[in-house]
Amino acid sequence: MLSAEKSAGILKLGTTWPLPLQLIKRHLLQTDKVVIIEEIDAFLENNIKELSADLVPGRTWVFCGKASGHINPFGELNPDIVAQAIAGALNTRYAPGEARYRRKSQQITQKYVAARALQFSAGCSHRATLWA
Repeated sequence: MLSAEKSAGILKLGTTWPLPLQLIKRHLLQTDKVVIIEEIDAFLENNIKELSADLVPGRTWVFCGKASGHINPFGELNPDIVAQAIAGALNTRYAPGEARYRRKSQQITQKYVAARALQFSAGCSHRATLWA
């Protein structure tokens, strides 16, 4: 468990374009480190870094995410990957759950949850190629 509730805030964006500049600025002013968790490319991370210079001139932040190397730019995210990135930004340690617990949860998952194949987004033109 990370137990970072008192040392980290969360901003979950529902609309990412156009970016809500004043909302982002209000949250940037509360911190020196920003961890950006996003699927696929580092779109938000790169845009927020660029915008931060205009939103608050002269102020600098440490940005942690895919572009910075705190999160692997490939593959799916899971809670352990996210917790590890947050722990890195907070300069604290994160230890995933006990190995015994992980093994047991994997056994239960394999028994009761159907396997999920790799998928592309519903409107992606590459879906047919994947299926072929």
